[in-house]
Amino acid sequence: MSNKTVLIADDSAISRKILSRRLSFEQIEHVVCSCGHSALVQLKKAHTEDRKLTIAILDESMTISDTCMNGSQVVAHWKEMYPEKKVTFFSYSSNKVEGKGFEGAYVKPDLEHLIRAVKAIYFS
Repeated sequence: MSNKTVLIADDSAISRKILSRRLSFEQIEHVVCSCGHSALVQLKKAHTEDRKLTIAILDESMTISDTCMNGSQVVAHWKEMYPEKKVTFFSYSSNKVEGKGFEGAYVKPDLEHLIRAVKAIYFS
């Protein structure tokens, strides 16, 4: 069993449920968040514990507010605070994300390609 964990952050409950069910089917441990701020909190928490959030699937189009940030804001904050800690960030969104720090971008609803990329890293 891997000590790796995948983070899902999406403000769409339907997208969270679909991704969560698919990762469960693939036997991939994961945590789910409904906004970018919660995702950043989970990333920090995981890196102080034994488990490692090595992959983050973030919705770039999450609603931005005083208490929430979108996917690229999460990536920027993480890389600024912990440049030495490696997390592979994937965007799963309808927005373009070139140059925003993501290692891969998958346009909804292209779930199959995203899951293949996650599995390649998770099971390596």
